[in-house]
Amino acid sequence: MRFTRHERNRLRFFRLSADDIATSVLIDSGWISQDDRGNIEVTGFIRGHRVTAVFARDEPDFVMTNFGERGRRP
Repeated sequence: MRFTRHERNRLRFFRLSADDIATSVLIDSGWISQDDRGNIEVTGFIRGHRVTAVFARDEPDFVMTNFGERGRRP
């Protein structure tokens, strides 16, 4: 998985790792949807907190951003 610079900084801020994001994609307790622009949103739970990662629609291994429970939601 590749991350934008903005995303890498947010991961450090929230004390998450790339493995945490990968695990949230693979576990069955989360869900997958699409945002308004057609990008893939994967929502899961990491250490008891809801985290949503947004993947680029044209490059599914590229994470553009993530946000938690108090993050932005359209």
